[in-house]
Amino acid sequence: MTMKTILLAGAAILAASAAGAATLDLRKVTCGDFAKSDSQSLTNVSLWLSGYYMGEDDDAVIDFDRVNKMGNALVQYCAANPKEPVSDAAEKLMGKAK
Repeated sequence: MTMKTILLAGAAILAASAAGAATLDLRKVTCGDFAKSDSQSLTNVSLWLSGYYMGEDDDAVIDFDRVNKMGNALVQYCAANPKEPVSDAAEKLMGKAK
């Protein structure tokens, strides 16, 4: 099991337990719903996305300043584009940051 897999699994567990949900399909969540989420949910999803977009050759390090910056950028983008799926918004913002 790679470190990326471990980080993704851990972040997914945190997000699901914090939200009280068994699953969270980011393709079905709109930016509008995401932007209105509580701060813990925003943090959990941002952490998961950070791991998801981590390169295979990247060091297994969580840069909390970067996660916070990217999470804030995602919330701002989502507030301006409320009908867009969160998965599409994340790909635009975080996919380019690889």
